[in-house]
Amino acid sequence: MYVLFVLGELLDSSLSGYRLHEILAYKLGPRFKVSWGIIYPLLDKLVAAGDITLTETAEPGQRSKKIASITAQGRQTFHNLMLAPIKAGKNEDIQYTFKLSNLHHLAADERQMILNSFIAYQELDLASARRGITGIADNDSMVPADRFMATKLQEYRIKQTTTAIEWAQAMKITTASPEFINLLQTEREN
Repeated sequence: MYVLFVLGELLDSSLSGYRLHEILAYKLGPRFKVSWGIIYPLLDKLVAAGDITLTETAEPGQRSKKIASITAQGRQTFHNLMLAPIKAGKNEDIQYTFKLSNLHHLAADERQMILNSFIAYQELDLASARRGITGIADNDSMVPADRFMATKLQEYRIKQTTTAIEWAQAMKITTASPEFINLLQTEREN
């Protein structure tokens, strides 16, 4: 799962393990504890696979550090991971975070495919929340206060998934816009 994150970041620029750790913590947010034991073993694994290289750099008076850079094989691995379907499970949100944050590395049709997949993922949760409200309303064994709170929680899920769907639909338009295409073109020229 974190391979996609590392390779996507290295497509933008070569980075140290420390910087990758900072970016990962930022992308996942404050609710996720990012262990140092994730990045460095993963970098070693990616070197062994031929997806990245590590170059040791040292500035006078400072500790040396290893800078990771992506290889041509790593670019292909990244592309394959981006287009691979996300497996159902507890890490789907994180996997979508990594895919959505790397849309700028894909062709227009591939961006649309991932956004459509994200919308479908959210629609499943939306349908589940709506069924939950119906199930709660039909559940005579629940005490009224529990029924009330359970319904409110499902309403929260509905708002959350509806917002995510609206965002993804807007991103489909944004990532196909001339402004975004020009931004990508300028970035590739530099």
